[in-house]
Amino acid sequence: MKKTALILPLILLLIFSACATGTGNERDFKNLREAYAERGAGVEGFEVDEITEMETYSFFTVRICLNTEDATTVDDFVWFEANVLYFESKEDADAAYRRNTQSGTGGVCHQKGNILIYWMEGDYFEDLYSEVFFNILG
Repeated sequence: MKKTALILPLILLLIFSACATGTGNERDFKNLREAYAERGAGVEGFEVDEITEMETYSFFTVRICLNTEDATTVDDFVWFEANVLYFESKEDADAAYRRNTQSGTGGVCHQKGNILIYWMEGDYFEDLYSEVFFNILG
């Protein structure tokens, strides 16, 4: 009876830990969005979209414009973008990562758990994207 009393709390702890891992990853995604928004606060031409939810993933875009003062038409703006995605399952995230890295069309791509970030090769702000991503996600 005593062994059962000791094992039951351990099993419950393991179940709650496993459940918390998934939500923690989603929390990390939201924290990542906030970190990018804080990094660009007050900087003209720096935008971070709100999180958009799709059926199997959520995403936001970090957008930086180099010439906000010089541009006179929409075509004059020079934008750089990083896309950040959160997938409901690790399998979906792994598949998206493989597609991006094998095809090369996604540019630079990093993955931590269910979270992916990618931007085009040669983007002037890749250091900023990587720094915030790895500071938040490790």
